[in-house]
Order: sequence, then structure tokens, then C-alpha cells
Amino acid sequence: MKQIHELLEKIYEENRRAAQLLEIYIRPAGKEVRMEPEHVDVAWAHRELHIGRTTFFVHVKGRLLKAVDRQGNSDYFNLQEVRNLYRRHLEERKSYRHMQPLPAVEETKKSA
Repeated sequence: MKQIHELLEKIYEENRRAAQLLEIYIRPAGKEVRMEPEHVDVAWAHRELHIGRTTFFVHVKGRLLKAVDRQGNSDYFNLQEVRNLYRRHLEERKSYRHMQPLPAVEETKKSA
């Protein structure tokens, strides 16, 4: 019994030393950096809004979201505008069909 106890203590000591060495030589994993695009395509936008493509094209595109870029036949939307629309959808508790477009924000130009 004494031999088993000594053997277990040796194993424990070796594991502890190995863990100390690993802490020195292996850096802990940092936070995962998640890169998000500034502009997103239709597929990404309708998934983010939790709606189908038909609902997106009929009730959202052109009315609640305006395309900021167009490459070929693909429209691209501002990521922040898509997220703001989804947040507004949750706050107002209305379907996209019944949501009203926000009034256009006019920038006042100051003459120098």
C-alpha cells in the first residue's frame, strides 16, 4: 500500500511539473477575433433578419433597407443598418410588412 501511495505521489509531482512547463512554453488562447464585413449581401441580410428571401424582397428591400452597393446583379447592404432594422423589429413587435420606413435624415450643411 505504501508503494502505491509513493507511486501516485511521483505521478502527481510529474504532472504538476509538466503543467508548469506547459504554462511557460504554450501561450493560452486569446480571444477569437471575428471579422465582419461592412457590407453584406442579400443572403446574409435575410438570415440575420430571420426571414425568407421572398419576405425580404417584397417587404424589406427598397422600403426598409436601401442597397449601398451593387456589383453585377448583387445588392449589398450596410451591416449596421441590417442589425438596427432587426433591433427595431424586436422593439416594435411588428412584422416587417407592417413596419414603416424611417424618415430620411437630412444633414444640415453649415456654410462657413
